[in-house]
Amino acid sequence: MLSDTEKAIVETIRMRLSTEQALHYMKDNGFPISRATYFRHKKKLEEKKLERLYYMANLGFEYQCLDRIDGLELIEKKMWEEYNKEKDPWKRVQILKDIVEIQPYLSSIYEATKLVIDDKKIKTKDIIELNNKTNLPIINNDPQIESHVPSILYNKETNTTTTSDKKI
Repeated sequence: MLSDTEKAIVETIRMRLSTEQALHYMKDNGFPISRATYFRHKKKLEEKKLERLYYMANLGFEYQCLDRIDGLELIEKKMWEEYNKEKDPWKRVQILKDIVEIQPYLSSIYEATKLVIDDKKIKTKDIIELNNKTNLPIINNDPQIESHVPSILYNKETNTTTTSDKKI
């Protein structure tokens, strides 16, 4: 969705850097750009806000959830490894507390993901049912074709086409 340069500019915006700080940050991160280019990218990002939100809501959400789940599960795994290596009882208790603290994050992501999947299943099921019940007419809207051309119907249920002298 965003180029690496645009992602870096978003970072400068999120950090609330001044223009000079932002240009320095961009240069330090491998994106040396002029002041004018920085503002062109910034304007482009402003114009793409709704598109980015739509993308995140429809596609990016799944990827973000998977990324968060994978990250938290990796952290939990590493914590258990540290717990098993640790000999000091006090530090072991601290590690256990840390493991417990990440559980609500995982649970909330799992729950949100489940809701999205359930919603998509319902929508997909409704679309399939609608398609199976509908005979879709294939209509040629070209006015150059004579009006006595028969209509063609496609039945998705039987995967057949039929012609008719009826005008649609």
